[in-house]
Amino acid sequence: MKIRKTGDATKVELQMTPMIDVVFQLLVFFLFSFKIVPVEGEVAVNMPPVLAGAKPKTDDIDVTEKVKIKLSASEDGALVGIRVGDNDIGENPPALTQFLRDTVVGPTGKADDSEVEIDADRHLLYHFVIRVTNAIQRAGINKINFTDPLAKG
Repeated sequence: MKIRKTGDATKVELQMTPMIDVVFQLLVFFLFSFKIVPVEGEVAVNMPPVLAGAKPKTDDIDVTEKVKIKLSASEDGALVGIRVGDNDIGENPPALTQFLRDTVVGPTGKADDSEVEIDADRHLLYHFVIRVTNAIQRAGINKINFTDPLAKG
């Protein structure tokens, strides 16, 4: 018995046009959803303190110590005291500005190498921290760090 071939055999073809359309749609989707993160301007690196009597390896390095500011809060979160090192400033941020201008910044008005570290009580209200930060910036100091409240215990 002879098997006949019929002309009805369907030929399977791979359609390229819809595949190219899908690839271009995916490409456009990923291009529009990609967000470029701006490069950070400066990375702050805190080096270990210099040992007493030790000199830096090069003469062009200016070794300065951080000015430590302690902000004390009352039970309701209000600012009750500002201490700069061993000096009690009170609770007035403008007095802190004047103190920093007199002791840290000096008559030049430039404090490019000065750095401040704020140690605020954990329950101090946020707007008091902002007032103190603004007072420090008005004094001419722009390098401001905060201590980790969780590291204190």
